[in-house]
Amino acid sequence: MSAQHRTAPIARTPDLVPLNTADNWSHFAPGPAVIALGVLLTRRPRTGADR
Repeated sequence: MSAQHRTAPIARTPDLVPLNTADNWSHFAPGPAVIALGVLLTRRPRTGADR
């Protein structure tokens, strides 16, 4: 087999779920801010009295 056709070795322990605290907080912290922005910036339907 030539060097061009070798495949990369498969990792024995895949890192599919990040389990460190800094990564968890960096994803959790913006959550409430994104939800609040979605609520605050959502257009509300106009009623008959508003027209």
